[in-house]
Amino acid sequence: MKPTKEKVRELLDEGMKPKDIAEKLGIKPATVYTYRHIFKKEEEPIEVMKVEKAESVSEKKYESLKRENESLAKQVKKLADENVDLDEKNIELQKELKELTEKYKQFSQSVSNGLSTNNAEIESFQKMLIESRNECEQEKAKHETLLKYVLLIARSELNESVKTS
Repeated sequence: MKPTKEKVRELLDEGMKPKDIAEKLGIKPATVYTYRHIFKKEEEPIEVMKVEKAESVSEKKYESLKRENESLAKQVKKLADENVDLDEKNIELQKELKELTEKYKQFSQSVSNGLSTNNAEIESFQKMLIESRNECEQEKAKHETLLKYVLLIARSELNESVKTS
């Protein structure tokens, strides 16, 4: 049997529609309908063989879904761990930002009190403050993106669980 013919039989056995099979395999729908007609003529006379084949396909599909579910669960755990790490990093950056802001306020006040300071030091503190704020915002964006991804995977797993139930 030709590889395309085998694939058509496989997809028909899985319950896929002929038009969808044709689109997936990049062949004409008429070809799929022709194969389907041939398959009906070739059908095995013993129904027991069909049942065994269906059970085999179901078991394979179940095992495949089970492996995929386990893989997704590992990904969710990994992403959740990364999310915790990002939370901790975000907290550290917020503390650093707060400290730098306080230093900047003190420094600015000392300047306004007439203490001699040079502009380079002020600019240095301003740059550090801006960099710290930017880094904090970037970490926050990463955190939000990761959280959305975790929710998407969880939603997908829930949908998959509902479908298989």
